[in-house]
Amino acid sequence: RWREVLKSIKEEKPKLIMTFGTFATGLAAKDVKDTPIVFSTVLNPEESRIVASLVSPSGNVTGASLDIPEETQFSYLLSVIPTAKRIGVLYNPKETGLIVEKARAAAGRMGLQLIAEPISDATELPKAIERLFGGIDVLWSVAASTVFSSSAIQQIIVEAIKYRIPFMGLSPSFVKAGALFSVKWDDADVGRQAGDIAVRVVSGDEDISGISVTTPRNHIISINMQTARTIGAVIPEKVLKRAEVVK
Repeated sequence: RWREVLKSIKEEKPKLIMTFGTFATGLAAKDVKDTPIVFSTVLNPEESRIVASLVSPSGNVTGASLDIPEETQFSYLLSVIPTAKRIGVLYNPKETGLIVEKARAAAGRMGLQLIAEPISDATELPKAIERLFGGIDVLWSVAASTVFSSSAIQQIIVEAIKYRIPFMGLSPSFVKAGALFSVKWDDADVGRQAGDIAVRVVSGDEDISGISVTTPRNHIISINMQTARTIGAVIPEKVLKRAEVVK
């Protein structure tokens, strides 16, 4: 019903359209070209071709993304596992190839090595794990449906624990399932960031094409202490004090 919904919205001649989620934002961005669109809770807006770039979106779309910059993620990773040098990642090049390349560059700037193992099909996962897990210090994750289906997540977690590899999952749900830790955005604050942008657009003082996409400014750290004990990981006290969810 999306065409019908957007038709009814456009008939109202709004000053602004707000969208929530990557799918809804993508549909609106394709169909609406003459009304400002401000999105919230969108993953990978560049890779999804919703905006030309985070810094200079151009066009009539901008908003608040869920993407925590790679260097920020790796800084958190080092705060939990200070000795990490070789970071592994399982990914689908078609879904997250650009993200992995950006992450490889970010890791290099920080004196780290990103070892990426491509997977195009879930059946390739066992062999990819075998190739990757023997040569890394920690496993990082990117949002890719091919790699992180519910069955694949459990398989990755089981193997990470078997290899005694700290696994940085995508969210607290990964940590509950057995990943060592995760760093997630603060949902409420992402909403506030989108609201701030909406106010700037509606005020008429700024052109939406020049308003950069925001990244999350508040982060939630989750840690699974049972997994830490199992794999022999010692979590620094300063990290434990900040962690909001400790299992």
